[in-house]
Amino acid sequence: MGPGLVVHVRTGNKQTHLVILVSVHLPPVTLERILGQPVPMVQEQQDNDYFEPLIVSKYSMISNSEYIVELAFADGSFWDIVAADDRAYDVVSALAKTMQLESLDKNARNKSCYSIPRRLIVHVEDQKRDSAQLTTTAHLTVRGQDTICAVISDENNEMRAFQLMHLSMIICRDIQRRGGVLLHGALAAWNGNGVILAGPGGRGKTTASRRLPRHWQSFCDDMTLIVLDNRGLYWAHPWPTWSTFMINGPGRTWNVQHAVPLTGIFFLEQAHKDAFIPMGIAQSICLLNESAKQASWSIPGHSEKNVLRELRLQRFDNICALAKNVSSYVLRMGIDGAFWKEIEKALNE
Repeated sequence: MGPGLVVHVRTGNKQTHLVILVSVHLPPVTLERILGQPVPMVQEQQDNDYFEPLIVSKYSMISNSEYIVELAFADGSFWDIVAADDRAYDVVSALAKTMQLESLDKNARNKSCYSIPRRLIVHVEDQKRDSAQLTTTAHLTVRGQDTICAVISDENNEMRAFQLMHLSMIICRDIQRRGGVLLHGALAAWNGNGVILAGPGGRGKTTASRRLPRHWQSFCDDMTLIVLDNRGLYWAHPWPTWSTFMINGPGRTWNVQHAVPLTGIFFLEQAHKDAFIPMGIAQSICLLNESAKQASWSIPGHSEKNVLRELRLQRFDNICALAKNVSSYVLRMGIDGAFWKEIEKALNE
């Protein structure tokens, strides 16, 4: 990791000053635009992660932003997604439209009902980069943990899809730190029981979602975000499929704040006759791990091998816990059968 600005913020005696220790991959010129004043470069010491303190007297562009949308999860956590400048408004509003989020009235929030929010602060910069390097992030400790994400300015629809995907994956990575996981699977519910229809591309997730009868609910057909609450219960949220926006795709919207208790995970197999087969924990872990890898390839990581290894181990630990607490099945699905009846039988056992 080279010179840069992750920021630990301590409030001094004067309200106008913040003490910031910085370690990010944002160029200084970008942080200057966000903070509204020049920022000197702080060199990282080679032997540890210590950074010299940096005194900054302004933070108004972020803290007083007028456009904020809120994203709440069933585990009680929530995010404020902030447009740090006028150009970021377009990015944040596009994310809000896709996820069916509403703008936040900070004065109307009942603080007693929530934990301290995490903040995702979005900034737009002019530098042109490849889509693979679309975002850079900075972590700031102001109240809880904030994340600044700088995205490049580009009106191309496919590039916008990459912008939104990277922003959403920053949130997924935080969910993973708290025991959750993103799976490659459709989300549906029967009598309030959430089930995931999992499998790689071409296995029939979208077809199965469309074939469900009226007494079922279908929330998404490709990606599901699982969160773990403080009681040890798993909840499932529908999550966007960003590829639908690419190559001039029409896209769609998802109500990502809607959640159902997760009661079963079904791995699809095409067959002549409908049937369900309960899985052992070991088999479930193997298939869940593959599903999570397919879904999480774009979660922002780190170039250092030890950090990537930590993220993968964290994901695997979460999957092991999930497999022990939520039943998994193989679901054999025929072309014309009523496969949902097999799911109902499994849930009733």
